[in-house]
Amino acid sequence: MSEYGESILRGARDALAIAEGRKKAPRTTFVHVPPDPDIKEIRVSTGMTQLEFAGFFGFKLSALQAWEQGRRKPHRTARILFRVIQYDPVVVHKALRLPIEKPVRATSGKTQVAAE
Repeated sequence: MSEYGESILRGARDALAIAEGRKKAPRTTFVHVPPDPDIKEIRVSTGMTQLEFAGFFGFKLSALQAWEQGRRKPHRTARILFRVIQYDPVVVHKALRLPIEKPVRATSGKTQVAAE
């Protein structure tokens, strides 16, 4: 059997074991990471200059310019942020300006307060 066939069978066996209660389901959340966004188009749709956009969302101006010119590609977290900015730039701006009393980090599917 091929490697893909083995993988499918393993997945089916795991699903059956979970359904029968012999195995605990993993606590996994998947986040869709969008492909390379058209950053210039997103910025232009906000009506902001590069300098305004970078300051508004906390990007380095040089990074924004490099992304727009195709000299660099944004990392996956930046691509996710650009997708959210495209959806609602005002909400993103508000969220980025909120004070956080204690930093929060996610580990193993659970949210924990980071040690100071």
